[in-house]
Amino acid sequence: MVLAVCSLVLGPLNQDEGWYLLAGLNTADGMMPYRDYMFTQGPVMAAVYALFSPLWSPFGVLGGRVFTLTLSILSLVLWCVVARRLGGRNAAFVTFCLLALNPVYSYFTAIPKTYALSGLFIASAFYDLTSQRRFRYETAALALALAAGTRLSLGILLPVVGLWLIFAVHRFAWLRFGVAGILTLAIIYTPFLIICPEQFVYSQTYHAAREGGGLFSWLVLRGGFVSRLLQGYFPVFALLLFGLYKQLNTLNTLKQNGNKFNVFNLFDCLKSPAALLAVSFLAVTALHFLTPFPYDDYQTPIMPLAAVIITALMYRHGSSRVCTTILSLAFLLSSPMIMNWMVIRQDRFWFDMKEKPDIIVLRETGKLLRNAAAAGGRLSPAADSLISPPPVLLLTQDAYLAVEARMRVPRGLEMGPFSYFPDLSDDDARKFNVHNTNTLRELVENSNAPFAAFSGYAFAISCPTTAKTTPEQVRPIIAAVLERYEFVDSVAEFGQCHTPLTIWEAK
Repeated sequence: MVLAVCSLVLGPLNQDEGWYLLAGLNTADGMMPYRDYMFTQGPVMAAVYALFSPLWSPFGVLGGRVFTLTLSILSLVLWCVVARRLGGRNAAFVTFCLLALNPVYSYFTAIPKTYALSGLFIASAFYDLTSQRRFRYETAALALALAAGTRLSLGILLPVVGLWLIFAVHRFAWLRFGVAGILTLAIIYTPFLIICPEQFVYSQTYHAAREGGGLFSWLVLRGGFVSRLLQGYFPVFALLLFGLYKQLNTLNTLKQNGNKFNVFNLFDCLKSPAALLAVSFLAVTALHFLTPFPYDDYQTPIMPLAAVIITALMYRHGSSRVCTTILSLAFLLSSPMIMNWMVIRQDRFWFDMKEKPDIIVLRETGKLLRNAAAAGGRLSPAADSLISPPPVLLLTQDAYLAVEARMRVPRGLEMGPFSYFPDLSDDDARKFNVHNTNTLRELVENSNAPFAAFSGYAFAISCPTTAKTTPEQVRPIIAAVLERYEFVDSVAEFGQCHTPLTIWEAK
């Protein structure tokens, strides 16, 4: 619980938090993903966060984090139950340690990304598949389809589980599972394919269009993916090696006693739920490994699969859990994630320390903007209230600042720093609810947003390649800002990577 609270309050800000939460707020306001704003994931997260927005939105980004953490706690409970079914109480306890005491997993399931929600759906699916409930195959398919509707890459779990059911269960379980999964996917995606097919398809190809570089860059990125995954989940992979060693010893013992391991033993192993978890983990990992730009945090929703597999194999026969607990605690205390809670950067021999957590700086800045908008004037540290006036516009690409200020962003900036597509034509930019240089310049010139705020991420990313923008691309936009707004304040170390934030008021 202490680690979870630290992840909430001390965890660094991430730009994705802003546009995910803003998608929930926009959906709650009646807007539709893809048709009314760009959204590069499935629509389920926007719908869920919209549904629960009255609970979290009055508290800004911190409220979104608390709601996200609640989802991850629920999934952790389900994973512990699955581990207990497969390996007993010791397995459940060690699964809890491997996940709850892991700073990387704790952080990425506390911040508003797709990981906590999709992880909850995956946990629900395997909770059902390892139970004896009558409609377990249908509910598991429903949950996995919702996971695919949250994060598209997780859709590979549906065919993996379906094939395993054909191989291991029979009795038309695969058919029940397949029908339920197809129907759920149809319910999730068909409305968008009918209403806004071009916008939907374009948004879902965004990640495939990332710029990955040549062969050397391709190899380096995948090497980094593996290295950071090992670094972030070292206890899991250390126990994996130990578990494989134990299994080899068991096979050798059987061989010495005259028991031969034949192909029928192998088939029996492949039919086990543990085998399903292993194949599911490997399938999603392979897909993430082959993406144009593989981030190790993509693995967050499926790392519990690895933890459950390992603990089920190792602790079924009552292995000691003391060493594993000590290993998890030692890994927690040695994690570089803890250093990120306190340090901005290293300047030669010296460390620039944070005076306040990033989210507190965000809350204070959002409060200044919120009060100024309510007063219709200059920035003021006046008393705050959870009861806010109707949202006004904030011209910014730092979407989490708009969420914190209880504001919205002008049309086409809903993706935050990933809203600038300089190579699109004017018509395509408007069609896909993003901006090129010309449309963004026009937006600034005609904006009725009373305030603007720009961090180092403003106009810096050329999408969908995510290459750096050039001065020639952004010069007309900056000129329009200087013409339309005047500088009023700044924050030296703001947001993700602690870039300067400048705040402007309409002339």
